[in-house]
Amino acid sequence: MEMSASRKKEFLEGLTKNTHVKKLTLEKCRLDNGFAEDIAKCLASNKTLKELSFSGNDFTSPGVLTIAKAATKNKKIKHLAIKKPRFKITESDAEIFLEEMEKKSSLRALDIEFRNADHQKRVEAVLKNNSK
Repeated sequence: MEMSASRKKEFLEGLTKNTHVKKLTLEKCRLDNGFAEDIAKCLASNKTLKELSFSGNDFTSPGVLTIAKAATKNKKIKHLAIKKPRFKITESDAEIFLEEMEKKSSLRALDIEFRNADHQKRVEAVLKNNSK
């Protein structure tokens, strides 16, 4: 996503103050870990978003972890998708995220590619519990 610094600032401020948009899809926009950090800051105060999709971007494991942790902390977000990032989340970052998710998560759907099948099973258990 080619966006000037001023436009990016406007977008992020708008997202932080958002009271209408419930679904945000930014797929294949070449977003990077810096953008992941910016989005995470917005998610800390946004109370409207329910669904997020950032699939096909240039996130590496730290970027995926940053967004995933922020989405887990925001109780309004129910669905998160980060499929086909530049690099899948590492085992250690997946473990950090899963520990957070098992403590406090309102997510009901999660589309993140894990390297370890056991991580996916843990996610499925949390999502099942959250759907009750």
